[in-house]
Amino acid sequence: MINYSYLKDLLFYTPPTSQVPADQIYQGISYEPLDPEKYEVKLLSSKLVSPSRVKLTPDEKHLLVSQLSGEIFAYERINNDTWSSDPYLVTKIDTHFPGFPPNEAGLTGLVFSSEFEKNNNLFLLYTYKDRQGKTQNRISQTKLSLKNGKLKGTKPKLIYEANIEGAASHQITDGIGINYQGQPHLLFLIGEGFKAENAQNPSLEAGKVILIQENGLNPQDPRPYSENPKVEAIGIRNSYVITPNLDEPGNFLFADSGPDKYDRIISAKFALKSSPTPLNFLWRGNADDLAKPIPDPFNPKITDLVIYRFPEPRTVTGMKMLPNSKGLLVTLFGQTGSNQNTPGKEILLGKITDIEGQPSITFESIIKRTTAANDKLGNPIGLEIDSKTKNFFFADILEGRLYEVVTKKGGDR
Repeated sequence: MINYSYLKDLLFYTPPTSQVPADQIYQGISYEPLDPEKYEVKLLSSKLVSPSRVKLTPDEKHLLVSQLSGEIFAYERINNDTWSSDPYLVTKIDTHFPGFPPNEAGLTGLVFSSEFEKNNNLFLLYTYKDRQGKTQNRISQTKLSLKNGKLKGTKPKLIYEANIEGAASHQITDGIGINYQGQPHLLFLIGEGFKAENAQNPSLEAGKVILIQENGLNPQDPRPYSENPKVEAIGIRNSYVITPNLDEPGNFLFADSGPDKYDRIISAKFALKSSPTPLNFLWRGNADDLAKPIPDPFNPKITDLVIYRFPEPRTVTGMKMLPNSKGLLVTLFGQTGSNQNTPGKEILLGKITDIEGQPSITFESIIKRTTAANDKLGNPIGLEIDSKTKNFFFADILEGRLYEVVTKKGGDR
């Protein structure tokens, strides 16, 4: 049934305005390639406020961008390599958080159903401030359809709320739609940066990798942790991204940030149909715990599920594998509140190699903040790859901009 009241709300909705003073934002294109022969950075749009995710619809005709404040906007593909620069509102979720700055909380994740072509389901991962002022980690479901040539979503319906109060940072973030036991499920992340004992308690839905059915119900048995069938793994701290490993079905890559060091990229198998094995990624409140190896319970040749530890603190806010390649693109956030170009604030290209079964990554920087943008605020976030052109997209959460990186001949395609 069409909710005409909700459609009217969307039609007359006024999005929030940026809380960042205009004189603190560089007015030109603030990112550049290290090798202009391989890449070119284009400004696709500057009409956003605190963008958090960039996602192509499965048919790649629409580019969706979420905002921490709860909006989802769409950009339309005009032709093979051209996109509209004027976004329109697809749907929104009430979070009661204003966006960034000042809060990291709000709408942080967009997940398409593994059966999107059949059910048109899009899931919104977000933190919600309730009437008591408590932060709740939630997932709501909306159905997308075309109306008068524009993509529109139904009023979001709540399907999941974590069983423990969350926080305004290190919260629910990213997920993936997968098929498990023949049914569509959601595999997603909830961080726990403040009470590590919660991350080690399987009964509590914080500091975990979690799996649910699309209606919010528990997956069917057998499950790794009998005390909470939703829990897939424990012991994560602050993970903003998870992505499938395109070279190995059932294997996923995700990043986890420590309090001050040992930020890491992890490769692990989840949602296996047989022999479920409890996984613990060792966040116990001490950064040194994150330096410890985590043996792969399914492959004795892999002595550490952590395939990369950053030598300096880095927060990964975007990660995608290049199709038909062992290449991995990674977006790195900078220090919160810093107007300096480094550390972070760049996009890396990684190459995954196997050394006697143990995967590892080597990285090179391919996109960085331009020198002229130093002393101006900005932090890159999100990542999406266009399979039609091999170009990729990212946003800047403070600038409110959406960028497209054109991959030229000679760039890694």
